[in-house]
Amino acid sequence: TVSQQEMLVVGFKESHWNKRLLEEAGVIFSQFEAQGGEKGERHDAVEYPTSFGHQIGTALVFSAIVDAIFWQLEEDPISGFKDRCGVIFFLIIVQLFFNLTALEVFIKERKIFMHENVSGFYRVSVYFLVKIIFDILPLRTLPIIVMSAAIYFAVGLNPGMDHFFMFMFSLICTTLAAAGMSFLISSTVHVFAVAQLLLTILYTFMMLFGGFLISLDSIGPWLNWIQHINLFKYSLTALYINEFKDRNFCMNNGTLCKSGNSFLMENEMNYKEPWDLWLNHMALLINAVVMMVATYVQLRRMKKTT
Repeated sequence: TVSQQEMLVVGFKESHWNKRLLEEAGVIFSQFEAQGGEKGERHDAVEYPTSFGHQIGTALVFSAIVDAIFWQLEEDPISGFKDRCGVIFFLIIVQLFFNLTALEVFIKERKIFMHENVSGFYRVSVYFLVKIIFDILPLRTLPIIVMSAAIYFAVGLNPGMDHFFMFMFSLICTTLAAAGMSFLISSTVHVFAVAQLLLTILYTFMMLFGGFLISLDSIGPWLNWIQHINLFKYSLTALYINEFKDRNFCMNNGTLCKSGNSFLMENEMNYKEPWDLWLNHMALLINAVVMMVATYVQLRRMKKTT
C-alpha cells in the first residue's frame, strides 16, 4: 500500500508548480555551465564571483595567520582579555570584508537577468533563490566552518564543544547579515567600484560605533542610536559573552584574578540571562532576512526602473 506521505511526495513532484520551478531553475543553471565547442566542452557563460576552492583557500590562509599570531593564549588577567578581544575583533573584520565578493552577485549579471526575466525565461523569485542558495552555502557558510575549526582550539578560546559551536554559529550569523547587506547594495548600485566604496564606508562606521574602539557611553546621544542597527556590535557582544561569561583569569601564582563577568559589565554588555546571548543572534538573523527581502523587492523593481 502507498502511504499518505508517499502520495504527497509524488503529488508534489508531478505538480505544475514543481515542474515550472525546475524548468526555470534549469535556465539559470545553464548560465553556469553552457555547452560550447564541438566536443561538448563546458565553459562559464556567466562568471561566478568567486570559486568555492578560492574561498576555502583564503579561509585557511587567514586561519594560519591567526594561529601563528595568537597561538595558545594565556589566561592571565592582563593579556588574557586583551589578546582574546583582539582575536574576536579580527575575526569579525574578516567575516565582514569576506562578503565584499558578494557585491558581484547581482551587478555582473544585471543585463542578462533583465533580458531573460522580461523574456519570460524565469521568475524573479526563482532567480533570487538560486543565486542566494548557491552563494550562501558554498561561499559563505562552509568557509566559516573550516575557519572556526582551524582557529578555535589552536588559539585556546573558551574550552568545550558547546562554546565552539556557539562561536561558529555567531560567525555564521555575522556573515549572513553582512551578505544580506552586500546583496542589497549589489541589487541597487550599478557600478561595482561605487558599491565597494559604499559597503566599505558602512563597515568602517560599524567598527567605529561597535563598542571596541570606543566605549558606547562616550558616544553622544545623537549618534548612540547607531549601536541598535550595528552588525558589528551584535556580533562582538555574542562572541564576548560566549568567550568570557563565568570564566576567571588568574596569574600563575594565583595572586591576581579577574572574572569574565566583571569584564562584560565594564563593557556594558548584558550577559546574565541566556536570552542576552540569543538576542544578538536574533538581531543578526533579522537583519539578514530584512536585507534579503529588500534585495528581492529591488530585483522586482529593476526591470521597471533600469
